Amino acid sequence: MTAWQTNIESALAHGRTKDAEDQARLAVAQFPTSAVAYFLFGLCLQHRNDHATAIEAFTSAIHHDPTLLPARQNLALCLRAQGSLDASESEFRAILREAPAFVLAYAALGNLLRHRAQFQDDAHRAHRFAEARVLHEAAVNLEPDVAGHAHNLFITLTTMEAWDEAAFTFLHLAATHPKCGHFYDLSARALVRIGRFSEAAEAASQALRILPNCVDARVSLASAMRESGSAAEAERQLEIANAEAPDHAVAAFNLAQIRCFRGRWREGLAGLHADRVRQWSSLPLAQWPAPSLWQGQAAPSSHLILLAEQGLGDTIQLIRFAAAARGRVGRITLAPPRSLPAGRAWLSRLALTAAGIDHVLAPGAPMPTAELFAPLFCLPHLCGPEPNHIAAPSRYLQADPERVEHWSHVLGPRDGRTRVAIAWQGNPQYRADTRRSMPLATFEPLFQATRQGAPFQLYSLQKGFGSEQLAQWHAASLQDPVVNLAEHLDNGPDTFADTAAVLELVDLVISSDTSLPHLAAALGRPTWMLLSAVPDWRWEATVPRSPWYPTMRIFRQRQAGQWAHPMSLALAQLPSFMSRP
Repeated sequence: MTAWQTNIESALAHGRTKDAEDQARLAVAQFPTSAVAYFLFGLCLQHRNDHATAIEAFTSAIHHDPTLLPARQNLALCLRAQGSLDASESEFRAILREAPAFVLAYAALGNLLRHRAQFQDDAHRAHRFAEARVLHEAAVNLEPDVAGHAHNLFITLTTMEAWDEAAFTFLHLAATHPKCGHFYDLSARALVRIGRFSEAAEAASQALRILPNCVDARVSLASAMRESGSAAEAERQLEIANAEAPDHAVAAFNLAQIRCFRGRWREGLAGLHADRVRQWSSLPLAQWPAPSLWQGQAAPSSHLILLAEQGLGDTIQLIRFAAAARGRVGRITLAPPRSLPAGRAWLSRLALTAAGIDHVLAPGAPMPTAELFAPLFCLPHLCGPEPNHIAAPSRYLQADPERVEHWSHVLGPRDGRTRVAIAWQGNPQYRADTRRSMPLATFEPLFQATRQGAPFQLYSLQKGFGSEQLAQWHAASLQDPVVNLAEHLDNGPDTFADTAAVLELVDLVISSDTSLPHLAAALGRPTWMLLSAVPDWRWEATVPRSPWYPTMRIFRQRQAGQWAHPMSLALAQLPSFMSRP
């Protein structure tokens, strides 16, 4: 190796890219037939994303030495960066035909094919995913000690939603390569995702024995501990992870959530705020909806845009803080999630009834001119994370009186029975939906009591996902104690406009953890929520009352997946509820 080559490589390794490029340019001038000089010059250009000129340099290097595989590899990478995906793929394939042991090409071609499968939804999608998997498996088999190859395989499998296969694959690799901690780490991540928590904790612990500073493994261990009911130990693990890697976004976010879960609202909500600030600060200013991120300061002449970024339940829960924010700014506009396309139904009319909201944007509408913006999840911290600030007034949303009148006629006059609205299913696309949603059969004791003459009138508000269960149940049942209202609800542009009106006319809502109990409790209606053994962070670990909603009661599972216990608790409380003044 020549002195100039050593100097250029050293400069690149130490981040002195300008120095390296100057030396490489000089080397090309002095040694115009040196493939290595052109290759190093191309690397310098690639470092500063001048891919077009880098392609010329790598092409010159290959011209002088066609066997210089790193030049061909980086040429293919630059072609991909330029958007020439077919040319990039062809070059990677040519490398592997000529050098089938060149492991970097397996990895790079696998990544390219996965990218094309993700973003080019065509007839080749399934084949590209399958081939990407094979290529990454080959890279892992050739170099099992290289963690990057394992991570590429993990990303490909999980992008395919093949979580079970990922768990099996990495458990097998860990067994055959017991000194490779990254295999245990990746198996732990997959095991957490598919709900095999004790195995996940074991795999994560083994990863940490081999790689004591593996923050991802510690995060997986904490997740497994939380899901197994050991919230205190989970918090301790996340505190270690956060101390070791303060910039690890997932560790910080999970720590914030578990602090809320354990009732440490001040710290937890500050962490959720920091997470949103971190994510928005990483985006170009051109993507911001307003010039400045609001930090809670008084700005009485400023227009503030509040961004709803999550689901309907989150929006309903957090919109209570708009009143406090409105006391510090001149005007507030609520914007829907930017992922919602134009014409999609949203909470436009209902949100306008919340104190502090001056205007609500429809999905797809352009952002108005404003000086400030804030994600809704920042408001609990900015507006005071104390229990007396978290708890809302008994009612902070209002149903449309005209719709209430309409539904009053639909339901007809009261006949002395207690009106109970029910729902059971959330959106199955939500990761934890299998934990929070319950089958319709959970309500069978309530149905049986109604058949036997108990003075209830049951109304199903289950719309969309899960409603097929009611249709199947209707078909099999000779006696039908449930009135299905769902198909007549909210068929226009205003989400929950009809549902809110119906809720005003019933006496009680019994539901799983979906957006419906948020809505019912925000309207001040008596709401009983059946909750999983390890619920979402906002419901805390053991309390029977929600810190967020004065009219909500919580009935918790004793054992994950077993809904009979919380339903029996709810049924036992119905007589006293019905006898209240």
